[in-house]
Amino acid sequence: MSDSLDEAARLDAILIDFSKAFDLVPHDRLLKKVTASGVDSKVVIWIREFLTDRSQRVKVGRHYSEKVLE
Repeated sequence: MSDSLDEAARLDAILIDFSKAFDLVPHDRLLKKVTASGVDSKVVIWIREFLTDRSQRVKVGRHYSEKVLE
């Protein structure tokens, strides 16, 4: 990345804050809108894979909560 900046080459970056963003909208509706917006199909696939079979758990000290599937 720094080489690109030194050479004044074009650099594209995407910054995404995932905090609850995908939990507020039905996933199928989100994917339809992203697809319709013309986003590259590889990105759509990446988002779909990110949303599929997710789980979460909390760590406090050395202890973990039970996993919650979403």
